[in-house]
Amino acid sequence: MMTEAEANETLMCPFAFSAMARLTLGGAKDLALALTRCQASACAAWRWHGPAERGFVIATDGAGYCDPGCSEPERPSDVPPSWEWMSGRKWEDPPGWAEPSAEMKARLRGYCGLAGKPEVP
Repeated sequence: MMTEAEANETLMCPFAFSAMARLTLGGAKDLALALTRCQASACAAWRWHGPAERGFVIATDGAGYCDPGCSEPERPSDVPPSWEWMSGRKWEDPPGWAEPSAEMKARLRGYCGLAGKPEVP
């Protein structure tokens, strides 16, 4: 299992291997290497491991609801500074702090599904 960035840096795509051979013969070796890197989630063979759930901490100092746009209360010490304040958009949405999408995506792990699912300890 690896992140998308790790896959792009370390894996070569078997789908693109034949294209690399043609480009290398044409003298475009650097372009060939760039084009044969794993494309991770941009590829149909990429498989995610585990749920893609965004971290969320509910604000506990109020009645459980605030009007949209209400101000952020004091941030609890266990909420990372990069997390965003989200006021409840409707009655069912509690106010709280949400993990940014980029951080969630960076911690997700996946694998190339061409060879089947790897063993996970």
